[in-house]
Amino acid sequence: MEVERLEVLEVRLPFRMVFGHSLARRRDTTNVWVRVRLRDGTVGYGEAVPRAYVTGETPDSVVADITGALAGPWWRRKFRSLEDVADALEVRYDEEGPARGGAARCALELALLDAAGKHFTRSCAELLGGVRADRVEYSVVLPFVRNPLTLLGLCLKVRRYGARTAKVKVGQGRRLDLRTLAFARWAIGPRGDLRVDGNACWTAEQALDALPAMVARGICAVEQPLPADDLEGLARVAEALEPPVIVDESFHTLADARRLIERRACDALNIRLSKCGGLLTARRILAFARERGVPCQLGAQVGESGILTAAGRAFACAYPELLYREGAAGRFLLEEDVTVEDTTAGPGGWAPALRGPGLGVMVDETRLARHARTRAVVA
Repeated sequence: MEVERLEVLEVRLPFRMVFGHSLARRRDTTNVWVRVRLRDGTVGYGEAVPRAYVTGETPDSVVADITGALAGPWWRRKFRSLEDVADALEVRYDEEGPARGGAARCALELALLDAAGKHFTRSCAELLGGVRADRVEYSVVLPFVRNPLTLLGLCLKVRRYGARTAKVKVGQGRRLDLRTLAFARWAIGPRGDLRVDGNACWTAEQALDALPAMVARGICAVEQPLPADDLEGLARVAEALEPPVIVDESFHTLADARRLIERRACDALNIRLSKCGGLLTARRILAFARERGVPCQLGAQVGESGILTAAGRAFACAYPELLYREGAAGRFLLEEDVTVEDTTAGPGGWAPALRGPGLGVMVDETRLARHARTRAVVA
C-alpha cells in the first residue's frame, strides 16, 4: 500500500433544525474531510468536526495542520498491513506529543485507516479487538427548545421512536430546564435513563443550586456542568452529587484524562473521536481509564456525517461496556448525508455493527460534491 494523493475538503452540511446548547447554536456544520488515494486507486475517507470551544481548532487550522506537519510522513512509504499503518500513526502521535490538534489527527487517521482497510480487505474494527456487539443502543439528545409546542413535537417523535435513553441540554434557566426534563421523561418513559449536559453553563455554586432539583427528578448522570478548566469546582460537584459527573469539554488528550482522574474531578469521561484524535487515541484513553476504574461513554460532535458515525460505530461495537453512545443522528439532523449506507440509528436507538472493509461505508461522490469544496491537495 502506497499513498499517492491526499485531498483536504471543507464540507458544509445543513441541518433540518436549529441545534443549540449553552456554548453554541447551529443551523449547519462545517466539517473537514480528508480523501486519501492509494497508488492502486483505492480511496479512503476521514472526517473531523472542529470546534474552537473544545480543542481550539477551526476548519482553517485543521486544514493547515493536515497539509503541514501531519501529512509529511506518508509519502514514499510502503505499508504491508492494516496494523503497519496503525503502528506508523501511533509512532507519529508519540513524536508529536499531546499538543497537536485532535480534529486534524482524526480526519487524517480515519482516511488512512479507511484506505488501508479497503486495500487489505480488513475492517478497522479489527484494530480495536474486533466486533463484540452485533448492535448497540444510541441515546437521543434534546437541544435547547424554548417553544413548548416545538418541544412537544420533538418529544412525540422521541416517544414514537421508542428511545429509552436521553440526554437533555440544560442551562436555559431553572424553569425551562425542568420543563424540558419533564417532557423528556414523558418521552422515554418512567424507567428510561435520563441525564443532563450543561456544556459548561454554571459555576460550582450555581450547579450545586440547580442540580438537586434535577436529581430529584431521576437523572442518572450530569455532563460538564462547569467550565472546562475549573477542575477544583468539578471535584466539589462530583463529591457532592450522587449521580456521576461526566466530563467532555474538560479533556481531549490522554494527559487531560490523567489530570482529571488524579484530581478526582470526574466520575466518567466522554470520548469523542473528533476531539480526541481518532480511533487509536480513543483506544489509549479508554485503556487508561479502565486501569483506574473510570467508565467512559462514546460522544459525538453535532453534525457528524456517516464517516464519523461509522468510526464511532466501530468503537462502540468493539467496547459494548461503554456507559452511553451518542451520535448516529444522520437523517434526523442532516438535510442530506453523504454516505451510501444510512448510518442513522433505528427504532429504539439501535444500530447494527458495520462489517465491511475500512470504516464499513462508501461515499456517494455526487452528494459529496454538492456540499464540499477542495481546500488543499498534496500529491
